[in-house]
Amino acid sequence: MTRRYVVVYENGQNHLSGYAPELPGCGSIGRSMEELRENLYDEILMRLKRIACSGRRISEPTMGLDDVQGCGYAELMAVKLSIGGDRLSPYEMVRPCPARAGA
Repeated sequence: MTRRYVVVYENGQNHLSGYAPELPGCGSIGRSMEELRENLYDEILMRLKRIACSGRRISEPTMGLDDVQGCGYAELMAVKLSIGGDRLSPYEMVRPCPARAGA
C-alpha cells in the first residue's frame, strides 16, 4: 500500500525542517535536503505503523499541493507500507546493515 502525503519544507538557521500537515506532530530536521527527506520519510512511516499496530485504519490523504499556502516548499512524498489492508505484515523492508569496523 502506498500513500502520498503533502510535506512542507522550511529553512532554519542551521538546518532544514519539514512536516506532514495531515499527520499532526509528524516532522523532522536535516542538514541537507536529502537527509531531511530520509528523516521525514522514516518519521511518517513510523507514525503510520503505530496507527496500524493500534488497530486503527490508515485513511487516505486528502491534501494536495494546492492546499498548502504561505510556506517554504512543498511536495508529495510517497510512503510505501508493507501491510495487508490496514494491518501490519509480519515482514519488514530489509535494509543492508552497515559494515562492521575491523570486519
